[in-house]
Amino acid sequence: MHIWVKKLSINDVEQNGKVSVFINFSTVKDVSIIEDIINKSKNYGKIVKAKIYVEQDEMENYKDSILAISKLGIEPIVIILAKNVRMAIDLLDDAYDSNIDIIILVHDNEDLIPALMHAKTMKKLVLIAPKKVPKTFSTVVDEIIEI
Repeated sequence: MHIWVKKLSINDVEQNGKVSVFINFSTVKDVSIIEDIINKSKNYGKIVKAKIYVEQDEMENYKDSILAISKLGIEPIVIILAKNVRMAIDLLDDAYDSNIDIIILVHDNEDLIPALMHAKTMKKLVLIAPKKVPKTFSTVVDEIIEI
């Protein structure tokens, strides 16, 4: 798993920032890994929003895991269609939110690259992705940190 960090010149934001976390359930379904992601996210500041995007059929098949994840303080967003579109809209909403300094995304698909490119002009971005990561993510981030 890798974390990509878009660096800002203001170190204070990283220590005292307000963080939002977006997790694609298809990317990470393991509760212990999600718990580790939340702990790593806390290193960037206070988590003020944490959401996990779940398709309706995933909700039916992984009820126990999703319940355990929600107990970590992560809000499940159940989607019938176009989960990644909803995720992109929420990500861009937070990019314009003055109460958010850092956006952390757990995703492994390139379909969010346009939203990320726009968001990076306004916020610090951290992308946490499992093993294989599309090379195009390197156009959005500056640094890779492995966990």
